[in-house]
Amino acid sequence: MKNALIMAVTLLAMTLVAQAKADELGDRAAAWCASIVKVNGKAISTNDWGGAAADAIIDGILAKPVDAIGNAELSFLHASLTARLVNSDGKLASRKRIVTYLQASTNQLRAMGGKNAELIVFSDEARTQQLMTELAGLPAAANAVWEAARRLGHLGPAQQTYCEPFFRTLIAKGCSFPPYQKVFLNHIAGLNPIQARRAIRAEQDALLSDIETPMTDAKKAWLDELELRVKVAKSKAQDPPQ
Repeated sequence: MKNALIMAVTLLAMTLVAQAKADELGDRAAAWCASIVKVNGKAISTNDWGGAAADAIIDGILAKPVDAIGNAELSFLHASLTARLVNSDGKLASRKRIVTYLQASTNQLRAMGGKNAELIVFSDEARTQQLMTELAGLPAAANAVWEAARRLGHLGPAQQTYCEPFFRTLIAKGCSFPPYQKVFLNHIAGLNPIQARRAIRAEQDALLSDIETPMTDAKKAWLDELELRVKVAKSKAQDPPQ
């Protein structure tokens, strides 16, 4: 009886110590993330995101099950893949294990975040094409695909051309990413006025049904432009034939 009690107390103590260490890791991750500020649209931090201290936090996080980490730890992992913060291509390359870790999550958004990070930082041409297929129809991947195209050397008009097949999968899915908007406008330009009006309404419905995404100024401006185009399409449909 005495031995069982001692064992129970020991296990409780070990659990509390482990919990304290886990909480400390989350607090450290949160503090590092709080150090990031934007100056002229660029992320900077007083912490060394490419150094040994950052690596130690990463190791601690990756030792946990991916679905058990907190939001601060998740944010830390993504920040540790930000090129401007890390400021070392070699160090970034050594952190590819982070995207593999995130992609193993059973949480769709967390796993998608891992795929987006791979697109932005690591994927070669073949892997980029594979990821674009896996992420087809998901507006949250639009920026990552765009950044992958740029990193792979598809610049200027070629960047738009490279991303267009993926952007076409986002039609009526609720995307307001500016390069996608060009694809949508080209899409409705080839429709008759009635078809165009229906396509625009479907686009508006998808944007408004996405309650998870904040109503940013950019999203509102896109909705306003679509409303104007609905009116134009309706007017054209009512015009008598020439």
